[in-house]
Amino acid sequence: MSEWAYMTGLILYGKKREELDNTDYVVLRFLEAAEQMNITMSICKAEQIEFAANDNKIRIDGQEVPLPDFFLPNIFFDGYYKNAVVRQLETLGSYTLNSLDAILQARDKLHTQQVLAQYGLPALKTKLVNFERLNAPFNPIIDISGIESELGYPVVVKNITGLRGYGINLCETRDQLRDLLELVYQNNKRASVLLQEFISASRGSALRVYVLGGEIVGHMKHATSTNFKSNFFNNPDCVIEQFELTKELQEVSLAIADVFQLNMTGIDYLFDTDGIRVCEVNAFPGFKGLEKATGKNIAHIVLSYIQKRIEFNKICSNIGEEALSCSAC
Repeated sequence: MSEWAYMTGLILYGKKREELDNTDYVVLRFLEAAEQMNITMSICKAEQIEFAANDNKIRIDGQEVPLPDFFLPNIFFDGYYKNAVVRQLETLGSYTLNSLDAILQARDKLHTQQVLAQYGLPALKTKLVNFERLNAPFNPIIDISGIESELGYPVVVKNITGLRGYGINLCETRDQLRDLLELVYQNNKRASVLLQEFISASRGSALRVYVLGGEIVGHMKHATSTNFKSNFFNNPDCVIEQFELTKELQEVSLAIADVFQLNMTGIDYLFDTDGIRVCEVNAFPGFKGLEKATGKNIAHIVLSYIQKRIEFNKICSNIGEEALSCSAC
């Protein structure tokens, strides 16, 4: 029996195991692959976990459980407690592909574009709507003149965080943009809203490249004729197309993974008239479309990589302990 028979993993998710259905593709694939690989995999919500900062144990639903060898945080990072749970698991030594700091950086869509621009990578023109200034009595409406001159129309309006294409709108005119921003402001005066240039050459299509451990494990072009968004997850009309990955795209993808310090990432590119632009950098990318496009068992590939990393870390730890032991002799 393989030593991996005793390897344990934990998926942090928004559902319990008994609540899963066919919309939870990635989680179901990880559970299936884990069973095939003789890995004991548990699943729970972050809110079910209790811990004390100075303790080396965790509790799920009030019961103490062994620390998992690794964990996969497939959750909405929309609250302090969820972040704290991930940080605690990291601190206790449970392996995870991406650190919390790297996840939060990629999750912030404005920060993503700032980092891309800083390192000379193909970023999108992006502006943050300044709702704070609207509290001033002399400025009762949203000034969009600067937005128009820099971004033009159509313009993409999106949340500063998000996934799967939710909360993204396309405004074709000044009236549409003003109405949408004023609606957001009236409902949440502290909302953070991004505006981005619209790459018309890429309407309804995008390229996703998956990087794992400094290597490209697959890519796919996804397109639709019914929506300006091409997200595969929530668009039944989205189709997978073949696309040859150029050397430039390979190099840029690996550079992005390195800059954002992401062992696993899915990078979304838009096709501009003079090249490619990075739309998003995802720290926990779905892979339903990728498995369809490549025929690869991505869940198995990811878990195999985790196995190798944990084994490598164990070897390094043993070497370090032996060195300390020898120095004490």
